Amino acid sequence: MSDAELTFPQWQGPLQELVLEFDPRRLPEKIQSVETLVLERLQQLNHGNDSHVEKIALHDALSVIGIIKRDRLGSSGVYSEKAAVTLSGTVEKIIPPITPNHPEKAQISVEGAEDLYKEIRVDNTLQDESGNEVVLKKGAKVDVTIAADPDATQPKK
Repeated sequence: MSDAELTFPQWQGPLQELVLEFDPRRLPEKIQSVETLVLERLQQLNHGNDSHVEKIALHDALSVIGIIKRDRLGSSGVYSEKAAVTLSGTVEKIIPPITPNHPEKAQISVEGAEDLYKEIRVDNTLQDESGNEVVLKKGAKVDVTIAADPDATQPKK
């Protein structure tokens, strides 16, 4: 289908290219690019009353992207050529921002890490499958994935 046949070619064209992408080395970058494009467009439309049809199409696009992530990248969301480990964690506390310009932080205790190094702090901003901003709650169970390209690893001795 050419751009002339697409209703919303500015993001449907790149989505179509993503659906047809089967090079596993290019897939994560292309997913990120298209997902960002779709989320940005959805945010633009959230400031207006019109474009209900496009909003529905954008939510459908996010579902397609989610399926591609699940089916082609696996549960970790990382292409399988990368060495990866996923550890369980718990949100220990939510830390208010130091100033209004700084983000709130979530302190996560990572199970299986050494006692002195088990807490990490990250910006407490995530996006749900619809592109809406969400935050973690204290006590939430989370997964922490560490992934490395093959050239960043070596065989265990």
